[in-house]
Formats: sequence, structure tokens, C-alpha cells
Amino acid sequence: MYALAQELRFAFRQLWKAPGVSLTVVLTLAVGIGACLTGTGQTDRSGGRLDGS
Repeated sequence: MYALAQELRFAFRQLWKAPGVSLTVVLTLAVGIGACLTGTGQTDRSGGRLDGS
């Protein structure tokens, strides 16, 4: 468990040193999650049919 905490501290320290990379990662994740949720919502609304009818 101590090794995991140490790894997480190291990861956060590296992200803090490179804010451009951190911003890119966060925005990429946000767009990906949003796209998945939008697609799921469209599929649920159509009753599971993907043919558009």
C-alpha cells in the first residue's frame, strides 16, 4: 500500500510540473466521456435500435 501511495505522489508531482500535458489529458478524457455518454443516451432513447428509426 505504501508503494501505491508513493507512485501516486510521483504521478501527481509529474503532472504538476507539466500543466500543458495535464490540461490535454483532462480535456481528452472529458471529450471521450462526453461522447460515450451522448452515444449511450441516443441508443437508449431510440429503444436500442441503431437504424435511426
